[in-house]
Order: sequence, then structure tokens, then C-alpha cells
Amino acid sequence: MNYFKTGSVILILLFSITGNFTYTFYGDVNDYVILNINKVNQDPDPAISGETFDLRVRVENNGGKGEGEFIIEIDPTYPFKLVEGESKTQNIGIINGYEDGNDAIIAKFRLRVSEDAIAGDYPINVRLYKKGEDSSLGYTKEITITVGTKESAEVRINIDEIIPGEKTEVTFTVKNTGSAPIKNLEFSWTSENNALLPLGSGNIKTISYIGVSESQNLTYNVLASTNVNPGVYELSINLKYDDSLKNSNSVETHIAGVSILGRTDFDVAYYGKSGSEYSFTVMNIGKSSASSVIASIPKQDGWTVTGSSSSIIGNLDNGDYTFSNFELVKIQNTELPLLVDITYTDFEGNRIIVQKEVSIYLNSFFESDNTKNIEDNVRNKGRTTPLQGIKDSVYKLISYVVVIISIIVSVVLGRFYLISKKKEIIKNR
Repeated sequence: MNYFKTGSVILILLFSITGNFTYTFYGDVNDYVILNINKVNQDPDPAISGETFDLRVRVENNGGKGEGEFIIEIDPTYPFKLVEGESKTQNIGIINGYEDGNDAIIAKFRLRVSEDAIAGDYPINVRLYKKGEDSSLGYTKEITITVGTKESAEVRINIDEIIPGEKTEVTFTVKNTGSAPIKNLEFSWTSENNALLPLGSGNIKTISYIGVSESQNLTYNVLASTNVNPGVYELSINLKYDDSLKNSNSVETHIAGVSILGRTDFDVAYYGKSGSEYSFTVMNIGKSSASSVIASIPKQDGWTVTGSSSSIIGNLDNGDYTFSNFELVKIQNTELPLLVDITYTDFEGNRIIVQKEVSIYLNSFFESDNTKNIEDNVRNKGRTTPLQGIKDSVYKLISYVVVIISIIVSVVLGRFYLISKKKEIIKNR
């Protein structure tokens, strides 16, 4: 039996190594303060390596005499430490007589388990002493804390953009961020609306073991269909593995995003010229719209720009086209194609430059007939609607037909005139 005096009252503190208080006391307990300390619980149980837990300790008085004030103190050692901002002492005040059972005083401490702690039972000391006195005059009780380990994982992807129609190698990195090895991992993924699909394999792969803080890579060849609309698509990543705490399977779901780019491309074609004014059609042949489009002629061999080198087009939806005009001088005898730069803003806000080669074949006969159309385009600042473009093409075709018919008629009339003249000469003979 252990005891110490405070004033005229004998405090009898009886402890056991296991934390369960038992004693045999002969005499009138009404005249004594008989203190009992034990562990109520820990939450969670077991405490998990690298995580916090709450420890609750009960202080009871099985005697009939009250006494105070008391301080309860916890002395954490490895693998435990106090959570930042928490105190290791609590003033529990006066302990009244027969303050036990449901009336007992409960003290709660918040602690953290070291990340490298292995599963097992660890001791922690709890000390009880009177306020204002040396803590060494009190009594220290050893309490047992159970520590367990837990599996946890994070997933990273090596890319965040995919171009439709192009086979892309995607690597998923699974890292064990828990305090226990991951065993028998089944990894799978699916994409929103099946926008991405694996090539040459299924979407499920397995890993037998990933150690603590270790990583494993899983690589897939994937393809996004050219029919998929541009945008950000959700990837649902599922991890299924053995749970050592529950002795069952644990399932984690992770969500990631992949941007499927709308491939924007342009077709630039020579349309015609009027004097030194060259006209070109610019068509968006890509999957997505392009905004703030500018056509420009860079410095190059074989061609010289005499006017503005840039033409502002504006926005072009996929499938739409317009016209751009430039004053150019072709260096004599050059057969070099003309380089045209198309600068635009994609749906992610990036400025992109696409360079096109345009072959220009001049035909003086037909170019002269196109003069009026080209001049109309120039007056419209190099822009026209698709309907106007169709009308222009029809007008050009009609002009060609009229010219051809005129030639045929001229030939026929000429032959008719010659035949008539010949008959007249024969008749006069």
C-alpha cells in the first residue's frame, strides 16, 4: 500500500501495473481519500501511426474524504507526443468523497503517434499530484496504449493533356502514404463517357506489394477518339487492397482530370489577285473553335510585303472560313511557296501559331476576270460570309462559262462566215 500525507489527511493511492485498480483496505474509508486512476479508452483504438488520438483517463475517489486541488499530468515519450497547442497538465480541482463510477473525473489528452511507429503496445506515464507541490511527490501510473498501422495511398498521373486520335502513354504512380505495407492491390480506372480507352490491355492491373513510402508505376496506352468533344474529362481511379486493421478489403476512389484538346487546324488557299493585292481563303478545319485569329506574312525569301503584314480575322468556328488580303511582290522567277502564319487562341487561352505553305499559280487570263471579286473582298476588309463566298464562286464559274461559250460562238460564226464566203466565190465563177 502506498500513501503520503497532506495536512491531516492521509491520501492512499493504489495502482496496478495493468491500470486496473484493486486494493484491500481495513478501516473506516469515510476518513480517507482513496484515489484510483485508470485508462477509460483511446479513440481510435488502436491509435494509427502518423495520426492523432484521444486518451481519456478516469480519476476516482473511493474514500469518503474529499481533498484538492489536484493536477493530472501526462508524460508522453516515443512514439507519442502532444498535439501542438495541447497542454500536458490539467487542473482537475477538488476530488470529493466517493466521487467514483459515473461521478468520476475524466481527463482527456490529445496525442499524436510517430509516423514510423510499428504496431504494438506502448507505455505512457500519467502523474497525479496536488497543486503547488512538486510533481515528484505525487504518484506515477503507467498506462498502455495500443498502436496499429494503416494502409493509405495516393495516385499521380504523368500527363494532363491528350490529343484526340493520337496514342498516348499514360503512367499512374501509386505511392503508399500509410504506415503499413499495401498488399494485393487491384488498380483500375474508367473515364467519363468512355472518352479515354486503354489500347492492348484491360483497365485492371494488380500489384502484390508496396512498402511504406514506396511507389509503383502502372503504364497504359490510351486513345481518345477524334469524335470526342474538347474539354476536361473525369478519371475515376479505384484501389482495392487488403486492410490489416479490419481483416477485409479496403476500397479507395480517387478522382483526376484529363484535358482532351480540341485539335484546331487551318487550311490556307490562294484565291486570286488584283494588281498587287493577293487574296487567300482561311478555313478552320479543326475540331474546336479558334478565337482572335490573325493571318500574317512572315519575312521570307521570294516574297516581299508592301502593305500591312497582318490581317485580323477574329473568331472562326470549326468549318467556317473567311478571306485575308495582302499586298505582295513576287520576286522574279521565284517558285517558292508563300508562307502564311495563323495565330489564334485555343479553348484553354493559349496563343498558338500555325504556319502554312501556300502555292500560288498565276493565270493572267483568269486572274483578270477575278478582279472585280477580289476588289469587292478588299473593300470588305478581307472578310466575307460563307454564302458570299459561294456566290463569288458561282460568279467565277459563270464568267468562265460565258468566256468559253463566247469563244465557241466566235469559232462557229467564223467558220460559218468562211464557208459562206467560199460558196459565194464558187457561185460567181
